[in-house]
Amino acid sequence: MMGFQFQNKNDWKFGLMLRDITTTYNTWTINEEEYEKIKNAVPGENQELPETSEITLPKLNLESQKNTRASQVKLYASFTGKASKKIRR
Repeated sequence: MMGFQFQNKNDWKFGLMLRDITTTYNTWTINEEEYEKIKNAVPGENQELPETSEITLPKLNLESQKNTRASQVKLYASFTGKASKKIRR
């Protein structure tokens, strides 16, 4: 994660945050025998074996804020591809 903040003379503040800027690849293994023991613990949940990997794509968050005597105004924006892409093997 990387972020930057800037404040100008007119009490405007600006922020930028980059998350997972290099893309994140996660993978794990599942003990299928243990999964079979617990998969019906909650009816209607966890009926299928979960994915074993995912890719988290980069995300850009922008923020601006203006302080006034009466109130505070904030504007937010977020830009991303899909939050994560699951890969079935």
